[in-house]
Amino acid sequence: MFEDLIVFAMGIAILFVFRFIFSVLISSKHDTLRVALKVCGVFGIAVHELSHFVMCIVTGAHPDGISVSYRRQAGHVRLKDGERMSFMQAFLTSLAPLLIISYLLYWCVVVFFSPITPDLWRMVALVSFISLGIGVSPSRQDLWIIGKIFNKDPLYSLYQIGLVALSTVIIFFTTSTIPIPYYYSFMFYVFIGIGYYALKYLFLGIKFLGEYIYSHYSKRQNTLSAVSQYRVRHRPKNKKKEQIERGQW
Repeated sequence: MFEDLIVFAMGIAILFVFRFIFSVLISSKHDTLRVALKVCGVFGIAVHELSHFVMCIVTGAHPDGISVSYRRQAGHVRLKDGERMSFMQAFLTSLAPLLIISYLLYWCVVVFFSPITPDLWRMVALVSFISLGIGVSPSRQDLWIIGKIFNKDPLYSLYQIGLVALSTVIIFFTTSTIPIPYYYSFMFYVFIGIGYYALKYLFLGIKFLGEYIYSHYSKRQNTLSAVSQYRVRHRPKNKKKEQIERGQW
């Protein structure tokens, strides 16, 4: 799993360089080159925004629409209640293109270098690789949203990060001996997500159980204290016995 993550990180670094080269070339004065790059770019940007849209649905956010601009070479996803997103929702949604497009790029490479691939599909894979490479990197807005949501509630954000880290450690030690190809490695992320929710509701259950026991114990103690005070307050006073004078001898 973690060997794949190293390869993934190296690939992402290369793609960031590729994105920088694209931003330089797209400002070229050569009209044909600029138009060709924009056509490739708008496809990659569309997949980029679609990745955001899909991840919003997966994480429980409520997307309201998606738009892509050929002229501005940009796009965005509208949310109904973006201010209510948690840190983990914002993190996964903002970085969704990195995760989703990386697998699409992998398949483009597989198709391109496969010896049985026809030349036409090889060309399609190459153009798709260029287009997806343009749209893979997160925008400044994506990174800004992550920081904004984190600062809104840092303690809860750190709590979510801790749950993900703990889930990752558990999944790593339980599946480290299972050889899984890269194109199935997304299952690790699914397992980490399942582990995250399992730990989340486990801790919530422990919290509610502790609160129930504490409230039940406190209620019992208060009841006993009230009864004790009532008994002390309303304890019947012993009447003085009438003293009868003894007869005189």
